Amino acid sequence: MKRHYLVIFVFLLVGFGVLASISYLNASSKEDIVFPVAELGNCGSENECKTYCDGPENFEACIAFAEKYNLMSQEEINMAKKVGGKDGPGGCRGDNGCKSYCDDINNIEECLAFAEENDILPPDELEEAKKVAQALKGGAKMPGGCTSKERCEDYCGDPENTEECVAFAEAAGFMSPEEVAMVRKTGGKGPGDCRGKNQCDAYCEDSAHMEECINFVIEYDLMPPEEKEETLKVLDALKKGVKMPNCRGREECDVYCSEPQNMMECVTFAEAAGFMSAEEAEEAKKMAELGITSGPGGCKGKGECEAYCDDPNHSEECISFAEKAGFMSQEEAEMARKMGGSGPGGCKGKEECESYCNAPEHNEECFNFASERGLIPPEELEEMKKGMEMMREGGPGGCRSEEECRAYCDTPDHEEECFNFAKEKGLISPEEMQRMEQGNEMMRQIEQMRREEIMEEGEADDMMRDDFFEGTEGMMPEGEFEGGYMPSPEEMEQMRNEGTQEIQEEMIRRETERTQQQIMEEETRKMEEMIQQEMGPTLEQQMPIEQIPIKEPTEQSPSSQIYQESLLGIIIGPFLRIFGF
Repeated sequence: MKRHYLVIFVFLLVGFGVLASISYLNASSKEDIVFPVAELGNCGSENECKTYCDGPENFEACIAFAEKYNLMSQEEINMAKKVGGKDGPGGCRGDNGCKSYCDDINNIEECLAFAEENDILPPDELEEAKKVAQALKGGAKMPGGCTSKERCEDYCGDPENTEECVAFAEAAGFMSPEEVAMVRKTGGKGPGDCRGKNQCDAYCEDSAHMEECINFVIEYDLMPPEEKEETLKVLDALKKGVKMPNCRGREECDVYCSEPQNMMECVTFAEAAGFMSAEEAEEAKKMAELGITSGPGGCKGKGECEAYCDDPNHSEECISFAEKAGFMSQEEAEMARKMGGSGPGGCKGKEECESYCNAPEHNEECFNFASERGLIPPEELEEMKKGMEMMREGGPGGCRSEEECRAYCDTPDHEEECFNFAKEKGLISPEEMQRMEQGNEMMRQIEQMRREEIMEEGEADDMMRDDFFEGTEGMMPEGEFEGGYMPSPEEMEQMRNEGTQEIQEEMIRRETERTQQQIMEEETRKMEEMIQQEMGPTLEQQMPIEQIPIKEPTEQSPSSQIYQESLLGIIIGPFLRIFGF
């Protein structure tokens, strides 16, 4: 808790004209002074010298005397010289006079104004003094009525007085509500009964107290949830017996872990604490073996390196670094150079670019991007151009993708439209066209014959018997014929003679349906193949995102807040995380 109370500053104002006499009377070297003192008007005793130095006209002589015999600190001498031999606030002189004057709450503003005018207090202390004055004017009381720094510290050092002192500090604006809540939670004591920031920092920086301090913070819930999770990881690593790197605080550890001889130690701890995956640790160790202590441009940590490598001006530097460190193959590096640091629409990372290019409205943009950067083999480029043209115009029924066209042409009502489309676009070879037309003509003839019932008895049987009965001699689905077997030709003839016209009609119907189905399936298959061949492979097939040299990110710690992926930063960043440990 801050204890810069007004009384502290009052003592700096006391006895401006007699600082020398007051100081030397208490100085450790006053035994060296021999009366009478020639420099002080031949004063023959302490009281005479004090009276001599009370005179403003003797100020310079007294200051020089005190400085000569080291009766005042250099800070006190400098402060005394600033004030000179002037009277204090309200014309006060001497210890008692100025203390009494400035202890009066009605004179606080004047005393502070004097201190500010004469540059007696540093700006931060002056600001705190004003806060105290404002609190006192608002009705606040000094804790326990203390009137000096020592008395206030003694009073507030007693746990019984914690609440009173905290209330005053909060009223004076020295503590935030969060800090007040923390002090009230802990009773003003830290681990090992430490008190105050400096004392507790010193206690907890000792590795022997690390676990105790972490448990204290967790017990009193003194940190944000995201920091708590990381702290628990550190505690878990310590319990496993993994040694904490010999550094304290982020800045110190940044420097410590940047030294090649310390990197293995830092990587081992980071991996044990779960701040790095096994893969990342392996990459970091590889960097240590190569003597690489920082990323491109000296960046440290995933976030910093991503930000650096996101700048197009640093693209070549980052690619060269990744290639040298073994994070990218030569082929991947060349591809990255062609990419220029990002994909179509500025996308970064495999997932983001896939999502962007799978949207139909971005297909052409992605194709142009790949074409301009030479990402598509020449032999496939022409086919893709045809495909893009087809996608712009649309297929049968306006379909614009393989899935859409397949769904549309699988519908019987659209068969003829799809067939004509393939024919017009030259998607079917002349031989295939002739075969399909012959099949269609046969279908029409059979259907017409069935409808007009002009087929003579046995004619349909002779046309289709071989196909219809092939492999089914003596076999019929149960329930079709008595006994479950196929009648012989003689029996069929007999059945016709007996008037079994229904069988003939059923045979014709079945053969017609089967032939129609075969032709329809064959036509659909050929047409789909031709359309797909003309349209060319999809953009994803021609330029698979996997070709882009991006390593998949691994799961990171909360501090790592894993975090939008950069094309180059995601390659380099995870393996440099240890530098930002």
